[in-house]
Amino acid sequence: MVPDGKRIGRTLRAIRRHLKLRQIDLARMVGVSQSLVSRVERGILIGIRVETLVQLFAALGARLELRPWWEGASLDRLLDARHAALTEFVVGVLRSCGWAAHVEITFAVYRERGSIDIVGWHAPTRTLLIIEIKTEFGSMEETLRRFDVKVRLARRIVEERFGWAPSSVSRLLVLQDLKSNRRHAADLAASLAQLPTVSGWRIRAWLREPLGTFSALWFASPGRGVTASRGSGNVQRVRPSRSPYT
Repeated sequence: MVPDGKRIGRTLRAIRRHLKLRQIDLARMVGVSQSLVSRVERGILIGIRVETLVQLFAALGARLELRPWWEGASLDRLLDARHAALTEFVVGVLRSCGWAAHVEITFAVYRERGSIDIVGWHAPTRTLLIIEIKTEFGSMEETLRRFDVKVRLARRIVEERFGWAPSSVSRLLVLQDLKSNRRHAADLAASLAQLPTVSGWRIRAWLREPLGTFSALWFASPGRGVTASRGSGNVQRVRPSRSPYT
């Protein structure tokens, strides 16, 4: 039995019944069998993909958040360290190619709230680059949905925050270069079709001369290639300011 499996199952069943849907109705909405829906509602999650669980809840207008726990050192500190190292590496690449970088930009626009990991700005061409940093996959469907929201709101956010008027907005999803991440990416090739995998040298080439819009997936490792520059430089952490959009 997966921890909290019973709670997940009870929650799914309660929402489904509230919407007056049968198990077979939900199964058809997601493209799975009724028996699978029944297993989930009974809390039997072994062998069921996380993406499937996320899709079941999404079909009901709900969201499933999985929160791992570890009794060793602080898990948040461990994850933050890896995320921070990868962020610093990417910021270093941006700076070496003549870009300004702002990290952890939080926003609240209408009902959308969140944080952009890195905003890159190339002043000579007024090119805006929205970067999402992930050390591991998690729910890629949810990651891509949130990434789309950030890119869609990016012009409004940077205009209000920095007074920028971008001529174009590009996106870059950065995944830590791990075998497990590459395997997951191969399994989710269809979902990642709009973010083709691009090598580090091609990304740096575009950063040096950013012509047109750019959408890509980059498997990066802080221990390889260009080392992130140290010091503050153009790297800033930005918190929300009052705006008519919040």
